[in-house]
Amino acid sequence: MINSNERPYTSARSTFTNIDDATIRQIFDIDSLRKSLFERKEEAREAGWDKMRKVYINTSSTERAELLFAEKLLATYGSALPHIRYLLNSTPPELHQQEITEQRQKLIDSMGGTLIGKHWIKCMKKPEGWTYIARFLWDEKSQCSSDDIDSFFTILDEISILTDLLECRASVYDIDFLPDISKASPNDLLSLCTERRKAEVLVAKLQELTLGKTTPKALVMPTRAAIDLGEIRRPSYEQFLAAFSLDSKDVSKSSYNNYTNTMAYDYDGEDYKRVKQIILDTLISVK
Repeated sequence: MINSNERPYTSARSTFTNIDDATIRQIFDIDSLRKSLFERKEEAREAGWDKMRKVYINTSSTERAELLFAEKLLATYGSALPHIRYLLNSTPPELHQQEITEQRQKLIDSMGGTLIGKHWIKCMKKPEGWTYIARFLWDEKSQCSSDDIDSFFTILDEISILTDLLECRASVYDIDFLPDISKASPNDLLSLCTERRKAEVLVAKLQELTLGKTTPKALVMPTRAAIDLGEIRRPSYEQFLAAFSLDSKDVSKSSYNNYTNTMAYDYDGEDYKRVKQIILDTLISVK
């Protein structure tokens, strides 16, 4: 096994981890990934032991590596909450956002000093980046030690939950925190798309799909469909309103938070399936 720990903080690592907010969201906003991996675990369970046994004992199997990643990510989910609550309880409320932001950057800097962390930061800028991390960690030729893997997932859990807080998901964790988000621009959605080459086409289609809609549920549906498809990271409420030329009378903040909460609200019905298919059909033609 190799030791994935590197020297203490260096200027080279600072350059590697000095990334903008949009890229941080791309790399560490993994709320939709958690849900999809949970569903994948359920599918594996339903497949039965006889079938899955063959997967688990095939150490060169990509499916095995991805299932082990899913199990580890979900098993460690929430482990950072006691420390996060401690940070917030020991900090004045008016400094919470500063504390969360500084702690997250500190952890990103720390992650950037490890072999696994560097690989995560590089790969998660690409579509399905987590699958490459899974192979990196659990392929039969992997040189990552179990201690290094444990350390990586511990840090990742805290960074991702801090990101959830800054993305207005504090209520999921029963934490009383609402970030102060600066004035949003109609172009913000472009930076939230997971594939830049598809960004303009995707945003234009989402705007088209909201035309003529009058209810909060219908107005949010195209954005939620794109989130569920993994094509866009969740916009803030302000970014959503700016992108679709709406105001709080059209969609309240509580309605938006509810309809975009992938853990608490499930869209269903033919309209939602149709919207998802339209988005997929639109993007498949993008070269």
